[in-house]
Order: sequence, then C-alpha cells, then structure tokens
Amino acid sequence: MLSTASGARPTTTGVWETASPRLSPASVPAGDGPVLAVGFTPENRELRVATPHLSQRGYPLDPERAAALACARARGGTTQAEWRTYLPGVEYRRTC
Repeated sequence: MLSTASGARPTTTGVWETASPRLSPASVPAGDGPVLAVGFTPENRELRVATPHLSQRGYPLDPERAAALACARARGGTTQAEWRTYLPGVEYRRTC
C-alpha cells in the first residue's frame, strides 16, 4: 500500500494498492483540515492521518473490519424502506 497527500492544502489522502497498480487510488477525506502527515500502523492494519485539529485519525484497511465499522455507524444497515427510497427498482438485499 502507498498513501500520499498532495497539493497546497490537501484535505484528502490517496491510497493505492501497490499489488494492483492499474487501480485508481482510493480517496480518504481528512475531515477537518489540511493533511499534515500520513502513515501506516504496524502490519498495515490502519492508515493514520494527522491534521491540525486531530493528531491521529485511523482508517481500517482490512475490508471486514471496515465493513463492520460502517455497519455499526449505520446502526445495522439500510432498512427496506430506505432501500425503496434510494434504490427504487433494485431488489432489496441486507447490507449488514
């Protein structure tokens, strides 16, 4: 994996999967200001991003862990009613 922040006042960092160099980078928002530093935790389990307001923000790189965190924040995923509203005509499937 490779991560960079570029530009005069970068507010996102790009993450590349170096094993698949043809894939476009994922863009990770810093959230509260310009990116000061980026790095990886041991064993590359998290991407760490530092901004003026938050010295370390962690983003999980393990897909299963990232999905579990997203589902926890979404309080269990999309309901059937929400699905019908935002994805009309697409058959419902449980997201979390």
